[in-house]
Amino acid sequence: MDHLTEILVPIACGCILPIVAIVSGVRKKINETNQRTQIVLAAIEKNPDMDIEEMIWHRMPWSRPTSRWRVIVTRAGSARGSSR
Repeated sequence: MDHLTEILVPIACGCILPIVAIVSGVRKKINETNQRTQIVLAAIEKNPDMDIEEMIWHRMPWSRPTSRWRVIVTRAGSARGSSR
């Protein structure tokens, strides 16, 4: 049994612990993105004429919107404009 413990502890520290850390970091990033998306969608629903990119920059200055994010915001804005 001691031999098994000597093998499992390094495996857990070297393999399982980094995997758990990566999964935890990915989940945190996904939650941040989902919260940001909910904020933007609520802002669009309340005031469709506002500049979303400016609001994002003032609300979260540490992260500029990526090109993918700009495409989503642009499509959401054009979809709102075409329905009127």
